[in-house]
Amino acid sequence: MQYPLGIPELNCIIYPMGVKTAQQVEDLLKSGNRTRRGHRSHRTLVCAEQVRLDYLRRFPDRGAVRLATLHDLARVIAERCGCRPFKAHRLAWGWSIAEAVEAFHVMCRQEGFVPRGLVARSWFEWESGNRPSWDYQDLLSRLFKTNPVRLGWAGDYTPAAGPAEHEAVANPEPARPAGSPSTGPPAIPYPRTDRPALFQLPPDIDDFVGRSDQTQGLELLFRGAGMRFNGAVKIAVISGKPGVGKSCLALHVAHRVRRHFPDGQMYVDLRDAEGAAVGPAEALAGFLRELRVGTNEIPEHVDDRARTYRAWMADRRILVVLDNAADAAQVRPLLPGTPGCAVLVTSRPMLSTLAGSRSVPLDVMSLREAIALLSTIISAERAAPDPEAIAEVAELCGRLPLAVRIAGARLLSRPVWGLSYFASRLRDERQRLDLLSLGDLCVRRSLANSYEYQELAERRAFQLAGKLRAEFPAQDLAILLGAKVGEAEALLEALVDAQLIDIADIDRTGMILYRLDELPAVFARECMVKDEMPGRLTSRRTP
Repeated sequence: MQYPLGIPELNCIIYPMGVKTAQQVEDLLKSGNRTRRGHRSHRTLVCAEQVRLDYLRRFPDRGAVRLATLHDLARVIAERCGCRPFKAHRLAWGWSIAEAVEAFHVMCRQEGFVPRGLVARSWFEWESGNRPSWDYQDLLSRLFKTNPVRLGWAGDYTPAAGPAEHEAVANPEPARPAGSPSTGPPAIPYPRTDRPALFQLPPDIDDFVGRSDQTQGLELLFRGAGMRFNGAVKIAVISGKPGVGKSCLALHVAHRVRRHFPDGQMYVDLRDAEGAAVGPAEALAGFLRELRVGTNEIPEHVDDRARTYRAWMADRRILVVLDNAADAAQVRPLLPGTPGCAVLVTSRPMLSTLAGSRSVPLDVMSLREAIALLSTIISAERAAPDPEAIAEVAELCGRLPLAVRIAGARLLSRPVWGLSYFASRLRDERQRLDLLSLGDLCVRRSLANSYEYQELAERRAFQLAGKLRAEFPAQDLAILLGAKVGEAEALLEALVDAQLIDIADIDRTGMILYRLDELPAVFARECMVKDEMPGRLTSRRTP
């Protein structure tokens, strides 16, 4: 994003639409038509804009500003605008805090200094009056090509021969006639120019079927993500049971809105190969490495990593896809801080405690969608002769997208199998989950990832629920458990949160009815057959 005078101060000043040139900014400042009038930081910024405008008008377009001039500009900003010398230098250079922090790290890499873990919070504290350590004072002096005295520190400092004061900094952003286009980046080397766009999304699938309402709603949400109406980051959470197609929908939408996020799309799977949750610190480290932060520059603590991550994401338009999130606590440190970015999360639980997020719950497909997906996979020519059989296969798959996709892949691998023959094999519950496993796709494993993380009592309740009719009240489960109705209801609610059981309805008496879908019910009965009694069960849930 280009700024009129190269001083983007986040959350401090917002110019009205159409104000793009230095002359327009000057007219705006003279008219007094400003936002957030009276805010101290805003007044400082406006004052600095006025001083910088006066200085930059002295130079022709694409001219050069000498360091001595920039240092003099910083001194005048400090005197006239009432800010400390360190902040005045940043404003003279035309950097936001995030850009200054980035420029510091770039300097350290280019000049071979030991990498530092500087974050925006430390910079803000120094501008507020805290004094950095001696080594930081030296490094910051190198950044601004001056000495600690000019930055407001170390009154007893005796400068050695420093950088030549006549050294010029090329191409400041000078004042331009109203309406003229921008001629390039701001005056001082702009710290974002070496950042490549990040396109990390896994591929979309060609046979995506259904979910039109959810797709359109998410596209509409993310198309407006860069419009800073209230400064909030757009967040959407796609939730649903195992195998319902959350990741497929997220990636499909992310590819469709790609053009609205020109700086890239970042992706991370928050569940490892063992099914365990990836910690936010590990995920942040991966993001920071992709953002070209050196390994030795990545802070140790998760809060510092999150601040560094937000600083590097500032003023960029990036869509962040967080796949397979376990809970809201895992997601919060991974949220960018500026409204040009957006976040798309997939999770089995709904993450209702993630403030400001839009919930997009997914259920199994309609029968028509499931048939369409299966027909697309095996070809319409193979599906057309036996519509009843293909409908039965879709139903025996519970209309679960993962199961339908595996069924289609198995039929592709067995060209001689007829649909009726395959449906007859799926009717046998003892082999259904075996048939719905092929390669790295497995319905049983998908369900087990949720089941094995439940407490022992919840797992026993899930097993017994497989013996009940399709829709049942907590009272029925309580009888099988030999427990009170309230205890059975608490166990069922925990299974609802884990997306293993659904709330079907509330009957006329006000009683909640629960539902166990086709394939989870088969899985529950399979677990029961294995005779995993409570005394022999083990849980993978972390205490």
